[in-house]
Amino acid sequence: MIAWVLLGAAAHGADPQRVWVQARTPMEMQTLQSLKMGFTEVQSDDWLLMHADPPEMEKLQASGLSYFTDAHHEPRKSDHHSASEMVDRLQSLASEYDDSVELIQLGESTEGRPILAAKLTRAIDPVRSMRILGAHHGDETSSAEVTLQAGIDLLTQPGLTHILDAHEVWIVPHVNPDGIDLNRRYNANQVDLNRNYGVEWSPTEFRSGDAAFSEPETRAVRSLSDHVSFGLGLSVHSGATNIGWVWNHTTERSPDETLLDRLASSYADSCTTPGFYTTNGADWYVTNGDTTDWSYGRHGTLEFTLEVSADKSPDESSMLEVIDQHDDAVPAILDWPWWIAGSVVDAASGHGLKAHVMFNDNRFTTSDFSGRFSRPVSSGDWTLTVQAPGYQSVSTSMNATDAPIEIALEPETLSNVRPLSKYLDPTGDITLDQPAEELSLHRIGHPSVPAVGSETTWSVDPSSLAPGAWNLLIDGNTARNALFVPDTTGVTVTEISLLPTSIELDVTGLAVGARVWGIWGDRRIPVELNVEQTSDTELRVQRLTDIGTDESLDLLLWTNGTQIGITDLEPPPVDTGTPPSSDTGEPASNGDDTPNDWEPPQNIVSGKGKLRASGCSALDRYQGGIWLVSFLILIRSKRRQ
Repeated sequence: MIAWVLLGAAAHGADPQRVWVQARTPMEMQTLQSLKMGFTEVQSDDWLLMHADPPEMEKLQASGLSYFTDAHHEPRKSDHHSASEMVDRLQSLASEYDDSVELIQLGESTEGRPILAAKLTRAIDPVRSMRILGAHHGDETSSAEVTLQAGIDLLTQPGLTHILDAHEVWIVPHVNPDGIDLNRRYNANQVDLNRNYGVEWSPTEFRSGDAAFSEPETRAVRSLSDHVSFGLGLSVHSGATNIGWVWNHTTERSPDETLLDRLASSYADSCTTPGFYTTNGADWYVTNGDTTDWSYGRHGTLEFTLEVSADKSPDESSMLEVIDQHDDAVPAILDWPWWIAGSVVDAASGHGLKAHVMFNDNRFTTSDFSGRFSRPVSSGDWTLTVQAPGYQSVSTSMNATDAPIEIALEPETLSNVRPLSKYLDPTGDITLDQPAEELSLHRIGHPSVPAVGSETTWSVDPSSLAPGAWNLLIDGNTARNALFVPDTTGVTVTEISLLPTSIELDVTGLAVGARVWGIWGDRRIPVELNVEQTSDTELRVQRLTDIGTDESLDLLLWTNGTQIGITDLEPPPVDTGTPPSSDTGEPASNGDDTPNDWEPPQNIVSGKGKLRASGCSALDRYQGGIWLVSFLILIRSKRRQ
């Protein structure tokens, strides 16, 4: 059983043709590779089962190679969960184990099916964060069943209780729910999701999409990693029996090659699948834009490609055997004894910071908004160097068996230059309130993007920026979380109510597991707020007690894969029973200190107390107008009630 990657331009439309091609000699194999067909991990003697679009079929016909087409398409096994059945199963787990399971909808597939994650933990403050992703390829259904069973085992097996007592494990059985129900490798856009990620993405890969993260399914996984720092991960597949590690796009070795080999061996030693083996990914076959290279390259996650069965979709009895073969192996790798873990915080406030954590040399991980980070390492002492935008870097040391460490960072001087709008213009234009000589955009877990321009007028390519909050580096000083990159999605904030003890949001497209962060003050540190989902469309968010009476508040809402920035919320005025007035005795100006020529974006529809807006989401290109929720609009719309 081997896998050949034969590259070709991405194509959309009908399902690719399945075709068996014979390659008996090295010369014939070279000819086959030159055809740049798609691939599937199936070989029988010197026959390989390939995928081909019409252009590749024409080249194959002219190549002289022996081949025959294969229209055989097995239906999804009835004992393997459909997309809706998997949602039901995860919901039943959340109901049965309500002290250990939280459901989070990461987004929706191309055809609108939910992409559901289950966060498994009993710890209030988990030390390690780990992730298991199943079914990037919809015809590899055993990958989803192994992922689901791993979660069930963690919840039910007495010998595994220590994992969830101290740590958290996120499982996503169906990354590609459309492919599951269509029983095909690709998503509903005919894109191979495991070729659509943003490290070494290539348009020459077979059906890799129009651009990195062009697909809602991969954007959902990206959005999850923006909000949770994972130290270890498994990207589960089927069609072979091995576990592989980065890199996949090159045969050059990563700095963690030895550690990754040892971690893979810890899995293989507990796996009873006959012939199961470990491999460097590119040594098996080279590919671009896959999950593991992106997870490792952007976030430092030690993520493995796990192939659990030679048959992509075994029958019921065989599937039970596959599950048995892996039931000790998954916890074995999760239970790796040596980890570095801790949290990065602001020295003054104690609030968590999203940071970059280097280990010894060029190995790294990232922390999330809570400041937490964790990562497997080899035994021994390690030197950590930690840096967060707008803070002085700190170096410290710890042993791989030490308890989690707290690392406090002191602030650097922040930039006193700000963009006039907190939202990136649809064209990518950025206007500063003061002249600058150099401007670039930075965000932990994403490539930095330089802006071009001068003085107060700058611009970037919007398609190069993932949606969400970005730091600006202006002439060497940081403006933290100063700019939101927005995008229009199905998630819409339709009404905002500022109450004495809470903020209530009406949200169309709201999904289970929503999170909200507050951002305010000079340091602009996102602080997670307590959120109660009171209905299918309503959220109640706690009011901050430590925000000054003269400070405005921004909110970052993450729900259904979408990141929505809500800016310039101010404390409600004290109700004296009379209209507020200015010092001149005239009615107050509603707090509007914006320029006279400022106008709300056209897609804010205010009236009867409702503000309709688009948001910052996990899309790659801006597809609608930006939106701004200001104190002026809030007051005006309330007065219309």
